Order: sequence, then structure tokens, then C-alpha cells
Amino acid sequence: MTPDNFFLPHDLGLRIIAGAESGIARIMQTDTLAGPPSRRPACREPGLAIGLLLPACLAIGGEIPREAARHTPLVAAIVSLARLAPLREDVIATWRDPRARQNESWQTHEDINAVMLAAALARRGFLVLTYPESRAGLPKRTA
Repeated sequence: MTPDNFFLPHDLGLRIIAGAESGIARIMQTDTLAGPPSRRPACREPGLAIGLLLPACLAIGGEIPREAARHTPLVAAIVSLARLAPLREDVIATWRDPRARQNESWQTHEDINAVMLAAALARRGFLVLTYPESRAGLPKRTA
């Protein structure tokens, strides 16, 4: 893997991962995910689960190559999110339950909430990392 495998600059990617880590830490400190679904952000939680798919999408043959994790700070930061897979599974389990979706938080924006949940359930089917050769015709990015 090289930096060209990503569509975002490494510094921005590192800031995004750091922000995600910070946000997840706040969520864990406040026990937001321990409350009843009616008091939880129906759209944001599946969005969190989608974001936590990134390490799995980087995996090749079900495993993230160690050399890839060492190659760049951005890849290493993304790989570090893999430890949060149980959090992702807890979020999905909550919103898969039809009873969790029988509240105002879900039903007010049922259209987008359903799309977010569907994307979160897709596991690896919605996010594809492309490589430079698949960007034919696009100008090469510079660092």
C-alpha cells in the first residue's frame, strides 16, 4: 500500500481518525450507548458502525497485512480502529431489533435511518478502496 491508495491526504485522514477516536471516547465515557434506543441518535449510530468498517475494508483475505499497517501513519491509525469491532457489533445489534425502531428518534427520519442501517449491515459491500490504476484519466495527486 502506498499513500496513493487513498483519496484523502494523510494529514486530513489522521485528523479525521483522531477526531473519531476522541468522539468514541466521549461516547464511551457518557454511556450513551447504554441508554434505551429512544434516547439514542438513530442515524449517527449506524454511521459510527459504517465508519468502523474501514479496517475490515482494508483487510486482504480477512487479515490486514502487517507491512501495510507499518507503511504509513494513516494506515496504522485506521488499523487501530479494528479494536472497536465489538462496539460496531453492539450498535448493529441494537438497531437490527425492530423494537428499537419503534420510537420517535427512529421514525422522525426513518428514510435516512433505514439507509444508514442498511449500509452498516452491508459489511464490506458498500465501501471499496480503489488503487491508482483505477483512477484512469484523473490527474495524479501530489503530497
